[in-house]
Amino acid sequence: GVNYHLKLQLVESNCRKGSTVNSACSPAAGKVVQECDVVVYDRPWDKHRELTSVRCSPVADNKVRNRRDLLVGGQSPADPNDAGVKKAAKFAVSEIDRRSNSLFSSKLVVVKEAKTQVVAGTNYYLKLQLVETNCRKGTEVNSACNAAPGKVIQECDVVVYDRPWDKHRELTSVTCSPISDNSVHRQQRAVLVGGHSAQDKDSAEVQEMAHLAVEDINTKSNSEHKLALVEVLSAHTQVVSGVNYHLVLKIAETNCKKNSDAAPADCTPKEEGDYQQCDITIWSQPWLNKRQVTKSDCKPVAQAKKSTGEPESVDVSTPEVISAAKFSLRAIDRGSNSMYKHALLRVLDAKVQTVSGKKYFLTLEIGESECTKQHHKEDCSIREGNSLSDRCNVVVWDRPWLNKKEVVDVRCGLRTKRSIVSKPNNLNQIHRDMFEEFKTKYNKVYPDDKEHNRRFRIFRANLKKIQAFQENEQGTAVYGPNMFADLTANEFKQKYLGLKPGPVPKPSSHHMVAAKIPDITLPTDFDWREHNAVTPVKNQGQCGSCWAFSVTGNVEGQWAIKHGKLLSLSEQELVDCDKMDSGCNGGYMTQAYEAIENIGG
Repeated sequence: GVNYHLKLQLVESNCRKGSTVNSACSPAAGKVVQECDVVVYDRPWDKHRELTSVRCSPVADNKVRNRRDLLVGGQSPADPNDAGVKKAAKFAVSEIDRRSNSLFSSKLVVVKEAKTQVVAGTNYYLKLQLVETNCRKGTEVNSACNAAPGKVIQECDVVVYDRPWDKHRELTSVTCSPISDNSVHRQQRAVLVGGHSAQDKDSAEVQEMAHLAVEDINTKSNSEHKLALVEVLSAHTQVVSGVNYHLVLKIAETNCKKNSDAAPADCTPKEEGDYQQCDITIWSQPWLNKRQVTKSDCKPVAQAKKSTGEPESVDVSTPEVISAAKFSLRAIDRGSNSMYKHALLRVLDAKVQTVSGKKYFLTLEIGESECTKQHHKEDCSIREGNSLSDRCNVVVWDRPWLNKKEVVDVRCGLRTKRSIVSKPNNLNQIHRDMFEEFKTKYNKVYPDDKEHNRRFRIFRANLKKIQAFQENEQGTAVYGPNMFADLTANEFKQKYLGLKPGPVPKPSSHHMVAAKIPDITLPTDFDWREHNAVTPVKNQGQCGSCWAFSVTGNVEGQWAIKHGKLLSLSEQELVDCDKMDSGCNGGYMTQAYEAIENIGG
């Protein structure tokens, strides 16, 4: 539970016990303020609360002041030039900037009105006037920042909640409106939320982002050599909560080792090296001094002079082969029913094929180690008394520029597997260890032991499903617990599936006409994919734009049926340009069709 250690000041009122203490209760005449140190113990999950300690003493004979001084919760006028008010106003402007999609900072013009309210901290009720400046976000707003041409002054009513003792401050309410209507429409047209704008690929800003991306790729790459930027092929920006830089880069491996101190300008691409083309997205929030590479997808640039060739035999003792062999043990362990990890005895044969990266074809001799699967130790010795060994053929695909290594095939010789079913205590402990790791990894906290035990039972039931899939699935997938592993199928369906409520539909003069269904004999099956009327599967990501995907999918199919040509249409364009619906916050198919007509589609 929680212990609350509080220091209170209270005074006896003129209201008798049993009546409600409210604003009509005044301090009794002649009573002094008592100062009390109290401890309250609270267990919210079983609604238990008790006063475990109390110690009170009068406050130095100070008589109770008049009732106005003790009005808790009331708003009091404040000086707009007060230091606390100025800090709250500055914070409010910075928060309004952070939430806006504009690339430019706002500047405080004046604090027109200020009030404070004492709560568990202080609420600042402010009326501010601010205006967008010609200074980009991320630069300091100072006297050199002037109001941007065509921008109007905004008047904002804000509430800032401040708890100075734990340095907590938040903007809990904000409502802004322009003082005049001048330039409002022009301002709205200038900011297309979610749209991509082409940028000069040779600009200093784009080049800086490109080199940042290459540095990020270098930190994730397994290559011994540094990668260098050859060329920025294209550059676009997208206004989000900050700016997304969408770049296409051409990079190459250089003759400089990663641990060398050579400057980037001194590192030249290898003559025999391959070029990589990388699709990069960098999310920049300059006011937080934050730049993050959120997407990095690199592929080799096709070169006619290169050929993949056949696998070639290599020395089984090379570091690359041993590393690939040890990496494959993880996949072997995941597919094994044994409670013990496997250890590498020796590499019997090794071949390497140069593809998009390298494929290692290995024949391994392995045995059970002394470490259980819950141990994080890497180099485990062979378990005593275990004379059995397995022979496994594995294929490991390594793409160092993606920092991606995966086992694409595992085939082990038949042997009698050690079953852990006959050891329920060991199995139970293994599951409990896995559950503890699961809780830590996904920050799972349960209110009481009863709920904890229930979630553990669900977790174990899901482990059985995982094991069944792993043993019976014929593909190469590897299954394991994810963030939903403590939920039942029904709970997952209720929490994460279903309709996302959208906006209220707008009145429309258009009415959808019901389709005429002819009275015909239907075939036993019919698939529009076989008639080239359905585009490949698309992913809407975390945007609530299913309405746009439904409409574009239907239009794609109707166009293909009528004109005999299948086109893939842009859901992103519909989400951006449809002003009748609410973008990623939902929409209606009927309105989307009307929007397409209005746009000219």
